[in-house]
Amino acid sequence: MLAERGHLPEWFNQCPVASGITGPRVDRKRAVDLVHWSKPKKCVHLIELKWKSNTPPYALFEVLEYGLAYIFYRIHRGDC
Repeated sequence: MLAERGHLPEWFNQCPVASGITGPRVDRKRAVDLVHWSKPKKCVHLIELKWKSNTPPYALFEVLEYGLAYIFYRIHRGDC
């Protein structure tokens, strides 16, 4: 609700990571829970939330996967 009202301009939630890369129905639910984009610092923070499911190491693994996907897309962004 805060983001919708403009109080969190650099925050995004449920940002898709790999939707549609390998097919129209593959990895559709793969998303980063929270993303903070700092425009002045040109820095991205990926935050994976867990509540009564999985474990902190599982969350770390997901964030590492998402970070690697981000780097891959940045390197190959002109190849499409």
